[in-house]
Amino acid sequence: MSDNATLAASVGNAVHNGWAIFVAVCTANGMPLVVERRRKALIEPGVRGQPYYHQTLELELADAEALIRQVRTSVVETARAVLTDLQVDLAPVHEAILGSGKEFRLFFLPPQTASCAHPA
Repeated sequence: MSDNATLAASVGNAVHNGWAIFVAVCTANGMPLVVERRRKALIEPGVRGQPYYHQTLELELADAEALIRQVRTSVVETARAVLTDLQVDLAPVHEAILGSGKEFRLFFLPPQTASCAHPA
């Protein structure tokens, strides 16, 4: 390998209640090696936190839908920022591989509608 070559690092995540672990793994001498691990809150300050979906039961439908959109947008934007930072931080040594396609997917996203959060 040349001095300018980078090692591929696969990036994955495990989403929990309002936060996620992001992990980058490569191989070294044929063995897996964790090169980065980050625990990040996914819901931005000022956005209702967990368990926001229980709060939707007490809201009018339009307000519940707005809350779910706000939380979902916050999660997606925060995850995108974490992944961008991770790619930049790994870049000197590793090329971050974000899943099988161009769009990285979180293993869990908040529901898209109030009816998805609380099916009848």
